Amino acid sequence: MSSVPSRPRAPGREGRYDAGIRRAVRELNRVAGVRTRSSCQGKAFPDERSTHSDLAYVLFRSPVPLAFEEHLEHSAGEFARIEPDSLYSRWPTRNQEFCDRVADLAGEFQRSRSARPARERRLALETVLRPIETALRSAGAANVDWCFACGCIHGEDARDCDPALAVPLISEPASRRLAAFEAFLAADPHPPDARLREREGDAAVLDRLERGDFGDAYRRKWERFVARHAREVLRTDVRSGFAARRAEGRKVDLYFSGGKVVFVES
Repeated sequence: MSSVPSRPRAPGREGRYDAGIRRAVRELNRVAGVRTRSSCQGKAFPDERSTHSDLAYVLFRSPVPLAFEEHLEHSAGEFARIEPDSLYSRWPTRNQEFCDRVADLAGEFQRSRSARPARERRLALETVLRPIETALRSAGAANVDWCFACGCIHGEDARDCDPALAVPLISEPASRRLAAFEAFLAADPHPPDARLREREGDAAVLDRLERGDFGDAYRRKWERFVARHAREVLRTDVRSGFAARRAEGRKVDLYFSGGKVVFVES
C-alpha cells in the first residue's frame, strides 16, 4: 500500500472532482489561504480495481495557514496525515470518513474565523522576498524581521520598534548565506576549484563570486539560485518562525494568497 498518489488529479471544474471528495474540496477552497491543486477520493476498499489512489488525499498550492493546520491536527490526526501542503487519509478503509470529516472541519474553521476576524497585512510576494534575497547575497547583512506594530520589514525599512512584536524572516544571515552557497555548490556540476575554497575559505570565494570574478554568467546563475532558495526559506523557515511564536502564545499567522504574503495577528 502506498501513501503517495501515483497520478494526481487536476482539479479543473467542480464536476471533474471525484464525487466522494467534492464537498471537502469545495469547503477547503472557502478557507482564506487554502487553495487545492489536486485531490482523490481514494479506493473504497484496498483491493478495488480503479484508477484511484490507495489513500484519499488533497494537495495544496502552498502551505496552509498555521491556525488551520493546528485545527486539523487537533481534530483529524486520528484519521489523517497532515502536512503543511497536503492531507492524506491514514487507512484505505476510512477514505470516505476522511473526505467527510475534512469537509466538516474546513467548514467549522471558516465559521470560527468569520466570527473572530483578525487583523491582516498583505504584502506582494516580491516585497517580502527581496530583503530575504538581499540578506542571502550580502556580506554583513542584518537580520530581517516583520514587525506587527508598524507593518514594516526591518532590514529593508528599519525602525525603532519593540522586538517583542517582531517575527524573524531570516536570522543569522551570514551563516544562512554560507549554507545557501554550500547548497549551490553541491548542485553545481562545475564548482570553483576545491583548492581555492580550502585556501581562501567559502566566505571569501562567495565574495569573489558576487564581484563577478568567475564571470557574469556564473554570478547570474548564483543569483537565480538565491531567488529560488529565498522562496523555499519563506515557505519553510519563515513559517517555522511563526509557528514558534504561536507556541509561545503569540496569536500570529502567515499564509499565501494571490501572489501576496498575508501576515495575521489576532
